Amino acid sequence: MIKLKNKKGEITTQQLVIIIILVISFAIILFFLWRLNLKDTTESEICHNSVVSRGNSALREATPLNCQTSYICITKDGTCEGLTNPKVFEVSNKNQVLKVLSDEMYNCWWAFGEGKVDYVGKDLTKNLYCSICSQIYFDNSLKDISELGSMELEQKELYDFLTVEKAKEGQTYAEYLYGTNNLEDIEETLKSNNVEFGTISLDKQQYIMMGITSKVSKLKWVGIGTIIVAGEIAFWWAPITPGKLTLITGIISLSSGLVAGTGGYWVGATVLGDSGNEYLSPSIVPVNSDVFGKLKCEKVETLA
Repeated sequence: MIKLKNKKGEITTQQLVIIIILVISFAIILFFLWRLNLKDTTESEICHNSVVSRGNSALREATPLNCQTSYICITKDGTCEGLTNPKVFEVSNKNQVLKVLSDEMYNCWWAFGEGKVDYVGKDLTKNLYCSICSQIYFDNSLKDISELGSMELEQKELYDFLTVEKAKEGQTYAEYLYGTNNLEDIEETLKSNNVEFGTISLDKQQYIMMGITSKVSKLKWVGIGTIIVAGEIAFWWAPITPGKLTLITGIISLSSGLVAGTGGYWVGATVLGDSGNEYLSPSIVPVNSDVFGKLKCEKVETLA
């Protein structure tokens, strides 16, 4: 009987030691998780990691993207009636509004690999795969900002901001997004095609979206020149240089007797990325608009 009690005591001691070791190990793991700040992993980081994983996968279609559309409210007084549980940015002047938009464009480009990752593969014809990174709601309180009383932003104001303000490491937003800081080149290209910068309506919700064109399998794609899609959208192509501005996109409202190049407004630009794909750089497009529809996205690669 005495021997049995001793054996039971030894087992209890071992269990206690194991429990102590587990508690210490758990505390150490919690400490390192805290140090890594994993709780603050952003949706952009999750998306970016899934884009890279899919780009490196031999089976792209079997590797899902984990990219969520962010819902953003820009407000002066902190109220946001237009969206449920949005991420709220309080602003007091126009430059702060431009900063929020610029940061969302920056995050969108970074999340989807900065033009370095082919995450769509090849098709028999070239297709545009779109991603809606953010949906922006502009609260009515912005009318109290004198610079925004009309609830409109000139697109040129945004692109002026992109060429002046720094995004990271001394690089402007425009240099990061387009590989160029020369707004005059963009304006000259627009002017030569009778296209102008338009306005961004703050009375409407806006997408910040981007896209990637698939590479072509077997069939050769001929894309130099002016292309009309469904009679309404025209693409102007420039000589392709990796990382540089290569495409100006103008939406044309065509009617009988009109031809491409007779008028339109700026939507965005594409660059040829290091991956060899052409990318529609982050652009601002009205939610569920004709403009969005005319882009003819083959698929939207983000989750609502």
